[in-house]
Amino acid sequence: MALLACSAGEVHAAAHLQFETEGDLLIAHHAVAAVSLDARGQGGKLADALLAEAEAATLKHATAGCAQVVLTGRIHDRNEPSQRMVSRAGWEPRGLPPGTYQDWYKSMSIG
Repeated sequence: MALLACSAGEVHAAAHLQFETEGDLLIAHHAVAAVSLDARGQGGKLADALLAEAEAATLKHATAGCAQVVLTGRIHDRNEPSQRMVSRAGWEPRGLPPGTYQDWYKSMSIG
């Protein structure tokens, strides 16, 4: 699933979600979540809205049999703006980074 934030024909933010189901668990991997350079420096408003929309879209994608949703993503260890973005949305780092990318996640129960 791709989500875009556009204005005047220009894309200002984008997210690409990949879904996987394991029993009653829905995993939504954020392959991409980005804000354009010209839309940055506004306190994270657009980034926060992008992640909130991605979370809402994931919850809508969950089927009746899903009891839990996990949002996941990988962030470079020096990408502090992205780390702040997901932290504001309630995400946490998972384990030690296996290299230069850290796994991040947010888990939510449904119902």
